[in-house]
Amino acid sequence: MLEALRPTSRRQYESCWKRFKIFLSAAHKPISQDTVLSFLTWLSTTGNRAPATITTHVAALADPLWFGAGIQLEERTLSLLKRGIRANTTPGPRTTPRWSLHKVLASVETMTQEQGEDEKLVSSLFLLALATGFRASQLAAFTRHTNFTSFGEDNTHLTLAPSHSFLAKNERSESLIAPLWIPALREGHRHLPLCPVLATRAYIENTRHLAPEHLFYNSRSHKPLRTRTISKLLCRTIKRADPGNSLRAHSIRGIAASQAFLRSRSLARVQELGGWASIESFLNRYILHDVQRPGCVALGTTPPS
Repeated sequence: MLEALRPTSRRQYESCWKRFKIFLSAAHKPISQDTVLSFLTWLSTTGNRAPATITTHVAALADPLWFGAGIQLEERTLSLLKRGIRANTTPGPRTTPRWSLHKVLASVETMTQEQGEDEKLVSSLFLLALATGFRASQLAAFTRHTNFTSFGEDNTHLTLAPSHSFLAKNERSESLIAPLWIPALREGHRHLPLCPVLATRAYIENTRHLAPEHLFYNSRSHKPLRTRTISKLLCRTIKRADPGNSLRAHSIRGIAASQAFLRSRSLARVQELGGWASIESFLNRYILHDVQRPGCVALGTTPPS
């Protein structure tokens, strides 16, 4: 069953099951529905886990409990339990990005005019991170194969999908995230410098000698960029344009989704494009009410004309 999950989800589920087995040994209790509920309650009190973590444990334990012990937790019971945990949990402060998107985009716009491979890599990577709202792991899974990365006529759009060998968070092999359609950033028929479609096209053409198995490559070693390296590059890009602020590459995802929500006014659309298991994840952890409104493509949306 675990083979249907991406490697990081597999490790997470195995960790949840291991924690449950440790609880069983310490409590000297047989596996039953009451024991499972006691375990989930323990996670929120003694274990001091957040409500979202409880949901993850429920998902991780569901199949093993059903196929191994014939136990199926009732939705109503779980709903009341999680509601009670949420009511008794004080949420931590939301970390709002302090760096300026306007400053970073101004820096990236300058890079789009340069001819160096480094500049073309960074500008394409940042603009795609913003345009897709994807996690660094998803950006690392892009390829140059036309089945997964294709440009519209006259670069009107870019269609992107990670390799089928990759599963994103909250994604299963039988229910893959649909390819993402990225519109060009244009003024009339003219592409603007911050267009992610044009930046990606320029980067691919500049590095067309590289293998199609990956999209992004190290500019010096020409080895494929891994998740951690992509996160570091994105952070370095932000820090260079707006130094002195603590930051995480993942904050780009929150900014992209917030921009898309302000433009589309559709939570369902944001959830679909962002690949969240529930819209509460976006509302509780990512939405930025005071988000800036620059001219850029964000989570598949363009700024209002």
